Amino acid sequence: MEEGEKTMLISETDIGRRYIDQFNKKDQEIAKKLIDNLIIISEKEFLDGLTEQLDKIRDNTENLPIVLYPAFETKKEKKKETKKKKNIPFFQDDGNPQMPSPQHVGSEGILQKFCRDYSKSHSDIFFNLSLNKLRKRKIKTIVCVDDIIASGNRMKEFIEWIYENKTIKSWHSFKWIKFLSLTYGVTERGLKNILKHLNIIKDEQIKFNLKLDSGRSFWSSKDRDEIKELCYNYGDRYKIPENWILGFNKTFSIIIFPHSVPNTTPGIIWWGNNQRWKPLFPRNVFPTQIIDLTKLNLYKEEDFLKKLGLDNNTFNFDDFFRNLKNDSKRLFLFLLCLSKKKRKLSIISEIMELPITYVEKLRDKCIEYHWITTELILTKQGRNVLKSIKKYMKNLQENICIKEEFYYPISLRGLTALSSKSTSLENGGSNDC
Repeated sequence: MEEGEKTMLISETDIGRRYIDQFNKKDQEIAKKLIDNLIIISEKEFLDGLTEQLDKIRDNTENLPIVLYPAFETKKEKKKETKKKKNIPFFQDDGNPQMPSPQHVGSEGILQKFCRDYSKSHSDIFFNLSLNKLRKRKIKTIVCVDDIIASGNRMKEFIEWIYENKTIKSWHSFKWIKFLSLTYGVTERGLKNILKHLNIIKDEQIKFNLKLDSGRSFWSSKDRDEIKELCYNYGDRYKIPENWILGFNKTFSIIIFPHSVPNTTPGIIWWGNNQRWKPLFPRNVFPTQIIDLTKLNLYKEEDFLKKLGLDNNTFNFDDFFRNLKNDSKRLFLFLLCLSKKKRKLSIISEIMELPITYVEKLRDKCIEYHWITTELILTKQGRNVLKSIKKYMKNLQENICIKEEFYYPISLRGLTALSSKSTSLENGGSNDC
């Protein structure tokens, strides 16, 4: 994305317009709201997010050495006489782990490659080890990797599948080995499901980049009800099974990956078994359109401001953001979230569509500059900075700067100065954003 590039919404693309045309005129604005608020993760964001979380896990030497197992659906015995099919053992007779079926080309494929590549570049990280090699390498941590914990079922069942092995269970009981779960995204429902039904996993053992709401956290009750009603009306009309109308188990997640469309997203986004309905992203077809969409300006700063209550025609968002780098824009947005009483980092992360680790860096910068307290409350300096930015958004001065009497580092004495810096939070974040 180029600095200052104009946002293009999904509903403004060719595939978006064709999709919206399927709805009745009175429903099209609601349908636009749904698809324009999808969180679309690029392949780079996805892989960088998992890498960053694994790096953090690896920083704690007590976790080392580590083995990575990409999660996939458990394999069942093929016995017709039993109503409830038992799992085939995760570790085969020769001690090697099971692998996903060859026909799986979605998340399993990209996760297998990611885990293999990461392990090759780190001497203390291993991939898909057998039982004998787990013992030989003296593995301390089993990390189960997936793209998302949405309903929570797949990750829960995958960890249970490994834990069923008597040797693993014994090692765990002696505290010689522990489990961690690693995903890019997680929903509140998925978290609760795992923590409730899997007593070998605690909250701090679930690592992720983005925590998702049911729908979007900034939707009003009216927005949420209208979008759900839309999903049910068109789901019924086009014979989408009830369990898929709001996504599997009514999870209502709103995230799309370039390698797959989770079945926990609303059915009208991906369900394609009825020829009369053309989904936005057919789930079982590799969605090349998604790759194109990830090249859009996914950090929709103007939209975020409007969602947070600054929908005012006197604010020229284009002029304000034109000369700012992304770190500067996001620092302002972080302050704005706090001013709107959004103090949970997970909620700010979801609103801004940024990994929690990045939002933590924004928080740390604001504390460093004395703009906020450690309790995430704006200080007098922080409130003055925010007031000054809003003032200059109204005045539309060409050279936007903040009054000198507001204390903060010299390098930040003006938003145009911010935009000229080459160091970014994404590159490790030193003294400027």
